[in-house]
Amino acid sequence: MPPMCPAQTPLGSFHDNNNSNVPRYTKLTFPTYDGSTNPLIWLQCCEHFFWHQRTHPEERVSLAGFHLLDEALLWYSQFDSAHLDHDWELFKESCLLRFGAPACSNPLGDLVNLKQTGSIEEYQKQFQECLARTSLFVRPSQHVHLFIAGLVEALRLEVELQGPSSLD
Repeated sequence: MPPMCPAQTPLGSFHDNNNSNVPRYTKLTFPTYDGSTNPLIWLQCCEHFFWHQRTHPEERVSLAGFHLLDEALLWYSQFDSAHLDHDWELFKESCLLRFGAPACSNPLGDLVNLKQTGSIEEYQKQFQECLARTSLFVRPSQHVHLFIAGLVEALRLEVELQGPSSLD
């Protein structure tokens, strides 16, 4: 399941295919982040916000930085002074390095080798985190097969018999 982002309330629509710089009329709440959890979901919510509001790339880092709290805000002040170009991809990479799960050299291998050892809810969360780090390598049609392969044997057989076509 995709992560839940702040509620979106349509206020109207603006469809001008000739001018992609004009923001859409959608009321969105920009998410805050305090550094206490893995930032993957927060970063994805930021990107949804940027897409819906057609935020210019050069404004993304400062907008995200404005919505940081606590330890994340302290980290951002260091990042901001060291990186004057405000590159969003560099910001994401640095944020994940500082607050994310320990970096691994083989995220696809981690996903393929992930096995359920606790509850299905715990496994689903671990799977989603691994999947988020490998989104460039794994096709959506492979998500279900990889998820099922990591389930405990009895549950795996039961789910395979159902023949699910998606993770929903």
